[in-house]
Amino acid sequence: MGTSVSVTLYHDDINNQFASVLDEIKMLDEKYISWRNDESELNNINTEYVSGQEYVLSDILYDAISLSLDVCSNSQGALDITIRPIADVWNIEGADSDSFVVPDMSLVESASKNVGYEKLSLTDEGIVIKQEGMVIDLGATGKGYALDVVKNWLKANEIKGACVSVG
Repeated sequence: MGTSVSVTLYHDDINNQFASVLDEIKMLDEKYISWRNDESELNNINTEYVSGQEYVLSDILYDAISLSLDVCSNSQGALDITIRPIADVWNIEGADSDSFVVPDMSLVESASKNVGYEKLSLTDEGIVIKQEGMVIDLGATGKGYALDVVKNWLKANEIKGACVSVG
């Protein structure tokens, strides 16, 4: 997820449980919600989708995208999970204070055409991306989703107490 993870458990069998919590977070990131990981389901969608055609999603990714789209809608677009093209133009993750350059506004305007969570629609089993050139990035919401999954795992495994931080 491009961030740090901290786990503190309060339980009798800490060693086995600790590894399991980390494995759960790693599995979510690597297999489902990472736009960075070439093997993840989200990366496959971003690189293989055909605009206007349904892409069937796993239950996990469907849930993560659905919850993320709710945040996009409820925030009236203040959060937009399709912002990646603009973030790339601004080199948000690659530049440092010495190498940062404000991009030409024509590049920003061009990238803006590929942004807009309203251009995504969930179906009963998947998602339709209505325009070519879009990228879904769950970086802002995936961490919270991972925490929800870990919370459910901790309850199911009757862990007495825990403090988990992702991000």
